[in-house]
Amino acid sequence: MKMNKKITASILAMTMGAGLVGSISGTVAWYQYSTRAQLGMLGASVGLDRNLEAAVTAVSVTEAPAKDSPLWKNEIVTQNILDVYGETSVSLNPVTTSASYLKGGSFDSITFKGNPIQYKTNPTQWAACGEKDYVEFKVWVRSITKDGTDAQITNPTYVAKELGLYDATIRHVANGEKKDISSAVRVQITAGTNYAVMAKDSSATDLYGPLDLDNVPGNDKQLYYSEVDTAGDDLVYGLDGEQGQTYNLTYETRGNDLLCDDPIADTGANEGKLVVKGGLNLGATTASAPASFTVKIWLEGWAKLGTSGSESAMWATKDYVGSKFFVGLTIASGDARE
Repeated sequence: MKMNKKITASILAMTMGAGLVGSISGTVAWYQYSTRAQLGMLGASVGLDRNLEAAVTAVSVTEAPAKDSPLWKNEIVTQNILDVYGETSVSLNPVTTSASYLKGGSFDSITFKGNPIQYKTNPTQWAACGEKDYVEFKVWVRSITKDGTDAQITNPTYVAKELGLYDATIRHVANGEKKDISSAVRVQITAGTNYAVMAKDSSATDLYGPLDLDNVPGNDKQLYYSEVDTAGDDLVYGLDGEQGQTYNLTYETRGNDLLCDDPIADTGANEGKLVVKGGLNLGATTASAPASFTVKIWLEGWAKLGTSGSESAMWATKDYVGSKFFVGLTIASGDARE
């Protein structure tokens, strides 16, 4: 009997940390304050079956680690991911994207933006996002055989396998009375020309709206220059109608464009082979090279948090600074793909 071969990918527990500037309203907003979130990734791991190994590198790395590199692990832990940054923790800031995107669309032209600038409504004019305001790394996966000899340990034989996304989760991690920030988490995967953006419980987020950036009570207004002019309409920051579309993990089922079915022993052209069906195609390992894909994780500043009927993009510091969340991915592998 052939068993399913799966990788349980990185489990990230991120902690919102203190470090904001004073606020008249007592809330923290992605567009107004430099709110930091310490990336703790407590207990992060990548569980692998005995024929699969993984390595984590910076996205800029274009070649897989050498066969005998110590980066290859049977299990990836938190520090392996943090090593990409050369630090023991990484600070995050709530950010947003420079333009709208599709849940299965390319992110090649999408950049991240930080604080908007007062009266400048177009995101192209907003502050640039720092490279450590969000998390980004590359995951390499190889399938190998070993016979226990020293030669095989330092020079293992590669095996061809197809990879597909089997499961994904974003969830709240309890931390005292801190509220759930996981609805603001976004996870984006790029695997060659295959893409996916995921959210815990949202299919789309409006990337525009009124803001209060001038410290005057109420949303910023359109400017008027005549003595007879009165207060204008609210300014709309961002591009009206722009959205960030996401796979809503609350309703995802197997066999669709995101999650593949259980790999099965197929018949016909693939008789006797374990076949991956459906789901996000994460590429294939070969007899000479590993596969790779990149992961981006960020806190979407336009996300509205709070109880039903009172959701807001203004996040109260007493509720969310110190909140934690968890991200998990599971990857299935097979001998062929349909």
